[in-house]
Amino acid sequence: MHDSGPGIAEHDQTVIFQEFERLGQDKGVEPGLGLGLSIVERIGRMLEHPIHLISRPGRGSCFAITVPLASRHELVQKRPRAVSRLHNRVGGLTIFVVDNEPQILDAMQALLGGWEARVITARSAAEALDRFAAEAEAVDVILADYHLHRDDGLILIERLREIAGRPVPAILITADRSRLVQERAAEQSVQYLRKPVKPAALRATLAQFAAQAQAAE
Repeated sequence: MHDSGPGIAEHDQTVIFQEFERLGQDKGVEPGLGLGLSIVERIGRMLEHPIHLISRPGRGSCFAITVPLASRHELVQKRPRAVSRLHNRVGGLTIFVVDNEPQILDAMQALLGGWEARVITARSAAEALDRFAAEAEAVDVILADYHLHRDDGLILIERLREIAGRPVPAILITADRSRLVQERAAEQSVQYLRKPVKPAALRATLAQFAAQAQAAE
């Protein structure tokens, strides 16, 4: 796919696929979160379809994906299996969700439950610490809001990991766009997703966690 944008310098063409890397901030351009291309790259790597970039400053950019050729008969058989594999990875997870807004907890319960994940919820840091103690061994992923009344979601994730005795994969979900919060999350190896959460981005991150866990077994 070609675009007519400003193009990307050669030394930035690898950087832009890293999480939270954003170009154009020094030119007054409103930046994104630096997560879109990292998610695309992860999905492409997971499906073994590499992403390619050709770009020159002032000439635009071309992003491409390499996929294997197959007969029509093979495509009809294999496409459902690829989707099912991604679905099953998410469906096998136990996800611990912490948010102080009941509506968001209900929405997460419906979304994650629809993907056949087991969902455990808590509406405060205190409730999370109490419930997590009994479920620590089973929890695969922690999803936590950043602002939990007077509590800090990143501090809570750290305490939950201490209870589990292992670095449980975690996602911070927040409307806070500050660089400081993003950097703190990165330092704690916590993924950052901004509210309102896009289901595709959330599912891709969860599928990556599941794939990493499976590869480690």
